[in-house]
Amino acid sequence: MRQNKLKKTFKEGKAVINGWLQIPSSFSAEVMANQGWDSLTVDMQHGVIDYPNALQMLQAISTTETVPLARVNWNDPGQIMKILDAGCYGVICPMISNRKEAEKFIQACMYPPKGYRSFGPIRGLIYGGGDYGEHANDEILKIAMIETKESLDKLDEIMSTPGLNGIYIGPADLSLAIGQKPAFDNAEGTPTYNEIVNILNHAKKNNISVPKDKKGEAPFSVDDNLFHTSTEGKVLENPKNQASEFIFQRTTSPEKAPNKASYVTISFKNGDPITVNGKKLSPGNLLQKLNILAGKNGIGRVDLVENRFIGIKSRGVYETPGGTLLMVAHRAIESVTLDKETMHKKDEIMSKYAELIYNGYWYSKARFKLQKIMDLKRNKVNGSVKLKLYKGNITIVSRQTKSKAYSIKKVSFEENKTFDKSNVERFINLHKKKLRQN
Repeated sequence: MRQNKLKKTFKEGKAVINGWLQIPSSFSAEVMANQGWDSLTVDMQHGVIDYPNALQMLQAISTTETVPLARVNWNDPGQIMKILDAGCYGVICPMISNRKEAEKFIQACMYPPKGYRSFGPIRGLIYGGGDYGEHANDEILKIAMIETKESLDKLDEIMSTPGLNGIYIGPADLSLAIGQKPAFDNAEGTPTYNEIVNILNHAKKNNISVPKDKKGEAPFSVDDNLFHTSTEGKVLENPKNQASEFIFQRTTSPEKAPNKASYVTISFKNGDPITVNGKKLSPGNLLQKLNILAGKNGIGRVDLVENRFIGIKSRGVYETPGGTLLMVAHRAIESVTLDKETMHKKDEIMSKYAELIYNGYWYSKARFKLQKIMDLKRNKVNGSVKLKLYKGNITIVSRQTKSKAYSIKKVSFEENKTFDKSNVERFINLHKKKLRQN
């Protein structure tokens, strides 16, 4: 049976980066799974995902190294068994309040004699392998959610339940359970925060691994979308601390990137990227393609200190593999299609435009005005750029365009009909006069 990589990671006390899927889309599941997440959870509780959608999403995830998990909507044996049969490698079960409920959940996940799971693994055999039935009890993760008032009084009996692999804290429901407003992030010292620390202490007591820093909290804050992944907080708050390699989800370490260079050609029409290596792609698929190409070559890592809108500085570690390729390629094609003054003007307003977006002023009059200026010259940015990708580096190999802005005849150093020495002399004399006037 295929090994559950998460179990090994948990035993080593390392953090697992898990993504959350709430939209019923096999495509979004496939995109997420190709971003290097350790695991992805198909949310059947608060998401809008039913079983047929979940099945397709699990199939998409299974084409990658990402471990497929699911959160069921209740401690229902029928639903638990069915999603496991679909090839899910771990179940997160909500609202576990006591030992009896924990046992019911775990036994639904396990074949006799340890449980009462019915044998009919359908996709489980395809994903896990022919010996699925022999090893499923050990490989499948059983994770109970701690989020009720009763569970807080029975932490030890829940966590010591044989077969339980981990716990999942539901901060919003936990807040409600103790009479607080529901919240996902709870400030240090608040009632919910204190309860979470208590839960983690009980987890440690019951030999449930909790990857953490000195404060007993998750080591990082991670945000992710198609364009980038950002990692902030905790040990990264001190700019002297180097970012640990395990936080990187989308990019291979440059040292471990392939020893052979990769090449990619990106074509632009009216300023927009439209093809990769000659194949026309939608914007989402194009960016996804570039994410994979750049990521495996160790490209797109940025460690920076941001100047936040509220007036403080914040250190963040970003991964923007596809975006990095697009930026380099776009600048390259601009260099042969736009005139000097336009390039300078664009560089001048670019930082202001970015600042408006960063601060949330997308619908401001200033952003619309700058957009009009930028759109005026977009139709001139046409052509293709070939890039060489090698161990974190990008080299421009070639630029091709039909634009007349770059003339080989005019730039030639060979003396011909186009190149007139007298024009150069007049140019020098003109500027010589200006210098003397100043």
